[in-house]
Amino acid sequence: MSNGIFLVSARKPSGVLDHYYVTPYDSVVLSGAQVALTATPVDTNGYAFSDVNIPSWSIRNGDGIVDINGLFTAGGESGTVQVTASAGLAEGSASVTVVKTPDTISLANQATGAPVTAIALDPQESVDLTASAVWKKISLTSQDTCYTWTVDPAVGTVDANGLFTAGVTSGSGSLTVSAGGTQTTIPVTIAGHVQTLDTFETAEGMAALTSTANAAVNPETSADLVRYGKQSARVDYSAGETGSATLGASLALPAGDHYLSMWVYGDGSGNTLTATVADASGAVTDVVLSALDFTGWKHLSAALPDGAASLQALNIIYGGGEKAIGTIYLDQFTTATEALTDTEVPIVTVTAENGVLTAYVSDNVDKSFPKSSLALTLDGRSVDFTWNESAGALTYPLPAGDGKLHRLTVTAVDQSGNVGRGSYNVLPATNEDGTTTSQSPFADMSAHWASLYTTYLYDKGVVQGVESSSGLLFQPDKNITRGEFALMVARWMGLDLAAYSGVTLPFGDLDATPAWCVDAMKAMYAEGILKGSLDNGVLMGRATASISRAEAMTILGRIQGRGYVTQALTFSDAASVPAWSLPYVESLVGQGIISGYDNRLRPNDSVTRAEVAKMLFFLL
Repeated sequence: MSNGIFLVSARKPSGVLDHYYVTPYDSVVLSGAQVALTATPVDTNGYAFSDVNIPSWSIRNGDGIVDINGLFTAGGESGTVQVTASAGLAEGSASVTVVKTPDTISLANQATGAPVTAIALDPQESVDLTASAVWKKISLTSQDTCYTWTVDPAVGTVDANGLFTAGVTSGSGSLTVSAGGTQTTIPVTIAGHVQTLDTFETAEGMAALTSTANAAVNPETSADLVRYGKQSARVDYSAGETGSATLGASLALPAGDHYLSMWVYGDGSGNTLTATVADASGAVTDVVLSALDFTGWKHLSAALPDGAASLQALNIIYGGGEKAIGTIYLDQFTTATEALTDTEVPIVTVTAENGVLTAYVSDNVDKSFPKSSLALTLDGRSVDFTWNESAGALTYPLPAGDGKLHRLTVTAVDQSGNVGRGSYNVLPATNEDGTTTSQSPFADMSAHWASLYTTYLYDKGVVQGVESSSGLLFQPDKNITRGEFALMVARWMGLDLAAYSGVTLPFGDLDATPAWCVDAMKAMYAEGILKGSLDNGVLMGRATASISRAEAMTILGRIQGRGYVTQALTFSDAASVPAWSLPYVESLVGQGIISGYDNRLRPNDSVTRAEVAKMLFFLL
């Protein structure tokens, strides 16, 4: 129910011109923008009417021009302009605020409206971009011609209206849009497409490679030996007796793709890796991929012969050195129109408005994503969503408020295996005194910064607390032990600990391992996540010792899988990060899961129970 005042005039229209009502009345525009103004005649009794007089337009003050039809074009300087329509003694004015230097400029796809933060096109493809500017949180009226558009000639051309056309050859560069000294720059990549051939994540994928008498293939799940996802293909070979070792393969090569690529973990043997490909008629050709003169992961790429239709074998040619027997690992086979090495993750931008979560996905190489390459989780559980592939937009209704903390995460995997992610936290409502409606079960967490995270983990059965005379305690600032950490992470992963009771741990200090964490440590060891540490040549579990931040980050990185963004460390103590944990630390920092303190990462310090609770929540 509402109240209002309704004014009624008994006067009749007079038909005598009194003044003009000019709209829009108060515009805020970017320098150079155009605004179409309209002058409506108003008679002496306040009625709009049709008048035979045609008003003339003028500018009373400020910079700009207005034509005979009321089309105002803003000048190049900031200020307020008064634009007036007049005929005889009748007139009316509108105010136009002109902004020369906006605060920010952003780009969108003209056809779809989706934000554009990177461009990836095939040669000679085009995309029509549109720019928009914001000043003091106000969206400015503008046209694309208000901006200056520039692009590296190596990647293409762009006209004054934002139409970008890719060049005829591959290249990378940047496109810049500027106005009044403010600019935004986005990366541009011109290249043909990449297509996933095999990821080896599933039994079906592993079946594409078959063992022979001198080369055995098996799944490898140790995170240190996986390049993408959670599994690679381990190949144990013996090439000395016959001069080569052959691994069977059965993978169809897409028509039109001219390059075969794969990630290989070399053994430094100096032997040579080749691929046997066949055309539609069955004629075979051996293609040299690389000498295995390296250790660690390396991306290999080779041109395919014309008409190549299938990959039939991989061969390790013995080089005559000391290493006729060895082990290599294979991951993420792809084909492409060009020799591409794509290690940039997709960009996932997540927002929420009017009860709807929206995520835009873009990539430096892949132009679109099928729904199957995306995932949305609510509190770690997969949920279905709506996907507009042409717009690169995912939508999902936010869960109804229940007074608890929730986390939504969108992940996107490109054809090269890189994983981008973006998250949104649904916070519990806030009371008038600033407290939240989420009630902590722990007596020692009411004013602690990690209260929401520990409550969340308690509700999910990940943590239980310790009974005391003052109530249930979480002990947030206590250093967490390796056994406690193993148990917390195993519960977070949802592992059935009883299923691992038969696992034999190789640790020399099992007698000192508390019974309550033995099965958790067995589970983590069996999954290749917890490996122990050497002490005078003896492998130890050290369940009751505090775990370091580097050790904790390594374990969290191992449970996440590979392929997420990595970020070079700029912390003042970055040099203290152990080499064995560096890739995991770089990944967690790149994802924003770990942020450090006062520009310090403190990798060798102990980690508290509260810190672990936050890490686990942000890992969702």
